[in-house]
Amino acid sequence: MKIRSLWLLLFLLLAFAVALGVKVTKPPQLSTIVPYVRPQIVSFAASARQVNRGEPVTLSWTTTGTTQVSIESRPQLNPGSLGEKKTGLPPWGTMTVKPEEDTVYILECDAPKGVAVVSARVQVQVNPTTLTRGDAK
Repeated sequence: MKIRSLWLLLFLLLAFAVALGVKVTKPPQLSTIVPYVRPQIVSFAASARQVNRGEPVTLSWTTTGTTQVSIESRPQLNPGSLGEKKTGLPPWGTMTVKPEEDTVYILECDAPKGVAVVSARVQVQVNPTTLTRGDAK
């Protein structure tokens, strides 16, 4: 008799809820909590530290805790000239540059929330140009 009474009570509660327009919804989903990972530069290097003017140099980098990086070039002998900044680069990769003068390359990686910035420097020196007899005027 008790089981029949429980079923009847459950049926009446459900019918009453439907009559009142109560909507049964799914419980909210729990979201996955992703821990904050501080951006880190694992490596940043140039294929050569000293080259002739205009020769290619490959910059390579690996980072963690970021989705994109930027590399800025800063000429060392002409402090008044502005360097160039490449943004939106992947967290790891390579890039070929052809320095015309001594240049420092600065790699920066931002945290996804913009909280921390880390940077590393690589310097490339350009060999002095030697003049030959035909070049002098």
